[in-house]
Amino acid sequence: MENQYLEREKYGNGYRKTYQEGLVSLLKSLKEQAQGKRDSYMSEMQAHPDALRKKVRQTIGWPLTESDRVLPNAQMNFVARDALAEIYRVQLEIQPDVWMYGILFVREQAAACDCAARRIGNTGNVQRIL
Repeated sequence: MENQYLEREKYGNGYRKTYQEGLVSLLKSLKEQAQGKRDSYMSEMQAHPDALRKKVRQTIGWPLTESDRVLPNAQMNFVARDALAEIYRVQLEIQPDVWMYGILFVREQAAACDCAARRIGNTGNVQRIL
C-alpha cells in the first residue's frame, strides 16, 4: 500500500509567503538592533580596550588561550611582507575535509595591537574588531 499526498502546485504558497514574511521581518528587526549594539560595543572598546581585548581572547579561546594544544591539520603560506608585518594565509581543517582560512599578520615586535581584522563570511569585507 502506498500513501502519497499530492496537492496542487500553488496550494502551499500562502504558507510559504507567511514563512518568507516572518524571516524578512526577523532580519529587519535584527538589523535595527545591531546598530545600537555596534555603537555600544564601540563605546566600550574605546573606553576599556584592554578589558575588551581580554574578553575577546577568552571568547575566541584556543589558540589564543592555550599554547600547548596540538595544532589541527594546518597550512600556512607566506603572502607578503610590509613595513609592519609578515602576512600569511592560514588554513585549518576544523572537521574532516572542512577547511577554514584567514589572514595572519605577524608583527616584528611582540606588543599589544590596537586592532585585529577578520573576514566576515564570503563577502571579503574586513571589519575592525579591536
